Amino acid sequence: MNKKIFFVCLVFALVFTGMLTAKSIGLNLEAGAAYTNHQLHYFDNDTRHDGFKHQGIKSKSLFGFNLGVSYPLPKNWSVFVSTVFAFNRTFVSDTMLGAGYTFKPGKGFDLFLGGGLAFGGSVFKWSSGNVSITNRFFNIGAGINLTASFMFTNKIGMFAGISNTYYKPVSGKWSNKIGDKTTSGDIASNHMPDLAKSISGRLGVKIKL
Repeated sequence: MNKKIFFVCLVFALVFTGMLTAKSIGLNLEAGAAYTNHQLHYFDNDTRHDGFKHQGIKSKSLFGFNLGVSYPLPKNWSVFVSTVFAFNRTFVSDTMLGAGYTFKPGKGFDLFLGGGLAFGGSVFKWSSGNVSITNRFFNIGAGINLTASFMFTNKIGMFAGISNTYYKPVSGKWSNKIGDKTTSGDIASNHMPDLAKSISGRLGVKIKL
């Protein structure tokens, strides 16, 4: 594992060095740390005594990393793709592809507001007695992205951003493990979450390629 981490860091360092010396191609790269609050919502179809339909929410806070690429278009518009991977005995991935507008309130300072389609997945693991339980979901949805960045030089700067993504879980799988024996199957539609939501914060380095 340590060798793999060292190799990934070495490759990133070589790519980073090459990017700083290469001729500009117009792409913007963002890489850094990420925080995600991931939620699963279950809606009650029946109206309660108070006249409201209730819902149950499961939520978990996770930390990980973010990678993003954007390409500027004419008149301050841009297209982008951004991915967050977050972990905490749970794995969540959120990827958004979309477009947006960049406001330029000051020299070197950009404020990007955009939105787009999103897809993601999550893996939840827990134990109940001697049973190890795993649930996996695949989600499709849409979200919004707000990112502020400041460039220290023509190529290097920093960014901070937030995003809010809503998903419809479209498929799910379960597995139960007892000792060396594992059973698995599809999660029934009536046991699937009605809605998934990810609220993410990002902070890191921005590089203009």
